[in-house]
Amino acid sequence: DFAAAGDLANPIIRVTDGLNLLYRVRTVEGIETLTFDTLGGDDTLRVLGQNNGAAVNNDQVIFNAGSGDDTLVLDNSNGLLTQASGINYHGGLGRDQLVLTGTTAVTSADYFVGPDNGDGQIVHRLGLAAQTVTFSGLEPAVDLVAATTATVHATNAANAINFSESDLDPVAGKISIDGFEPYHFENKENLVINAGAGSDEINLNYQNAGQPAPTGLTGTITVNGGDPTDPDKLIVNSRISGGFEGLIVTPTAQGVGTVDSTLAGVPTVNYNTIEEIQLVGQLADGDSFGVDGTAGDDVLRYVSGSAPDTGLVTGTMNGNTFTAPAVGFSGMGQTATVRLNNFGNQGGSDTVVYHGTEVIDNVVITPGALINTHGGANFTNLETGTPSSASAAGTTSTVVVRTFGGHDTVTV
Repeated sequence: DFAAAGDLANPIIRVTDGLNLLYRVRTVEGIETLTFDTLGGDDTLRVLGQNNGAAVNNDQVIFNAGSGDDTLVLDNSNGLLTQASGINYHGGLGRDQLVLTGTTAVTSADYFVGPDNGDGQIVHRLGLAAQTVTFSGLEPAVDLVAATTATVHATNAANAINFSESDLDPVAGKISIDGFEPYHFENKENLVINAGAGSDEINLNYQNAGQPAPTGLTGTITVNGGDPTDPDKLIVNSRISGGFEGLIVTPTAQGVGTVDSTLAGVPTVNYNTIEEIQLVGQLADGDSFGVDGTAGDDVLRYVSGSAPDTGLVTGTMNGNTFTAPAVGFSGMGQTATVRLNNFGNQGGSDTVVYHGTEVIDNVVITPGALINTHGGANFTNLETGTPSSASAAGTTSTVVVRTFGGHDTVTV
């Protein structure tokens, strides 16, 4: 903490060049700005936080990376680094990285991208204490500190936002936004993605076969689309697991709802101000999906796609008080059942509309099995192999089948 004295075994600052120790700083007092400049070689600067809770009295720390592959490690094991003007890390010509680590858990971790590629800011908060790291010209930014919630903030432009496994460590998560520096993280209980203004596309595609989510992500994922006048699209991918997975969309208000998985340990996705959802299944795993209704009167429309595993579901929900996001789908298995209005939220007097294709359709409607104490009506297109769909008979008062071009057959 630059005000408290360390000792030889536990210095406040440790600087190494590769495996060679260059120097250690045991005590720094009464200095407003402390700047480190590295030259050639692969240098590592490791800075500890507070030592036994002693007050910090310097204003900022500046680390200027050199021509090598340099690393700044901020260790909060003894407390946060709470300089008033923060820590500033400027990357050089090499592959420079920032690593946030330590045993002090924080309440929140916020990652802000920009303004340029390789630039950003990470803020950790614990009570009234805040540790702010502003960086430029970096390659990886790695955050290993335990936090209740990690929030990633995109820009107000139209962003492509991707959530996947980290290429540095597959048990970690990675958020990438356009060409900005990706945020690699572990030990975050909840994840929030703020897409900001602009028409954004948020792709959730964590695919580590060994675990359903990054280490420590045991809560939820929240996606905030931003300005509702700019349409935002949420893409949710099922896991490449070798087994069945179902994705369940539950709209609750205009642009608001959840996406759940039938696989244990996969976080619930909460979405806000989202206009379009795309569900991507694994055809080889026989995946499927469902869209639930509300306690009021719902109209759900199932539209067959150009290929048997594709299509679209739209809905007018809860007595025409809001519309559900358009739910497109692909990669859904032919032997699975797409379930509509069949997950426990049924109510009112509902309508299910089944749209065939522009070619020959052979639609068969049969009684469905009891699901969640409700009977079902199953729709199967024998001509195209479109997946079956089920609707809850307990509240579905009207079933509509629409066929278009071609010589069609409907059997009830």
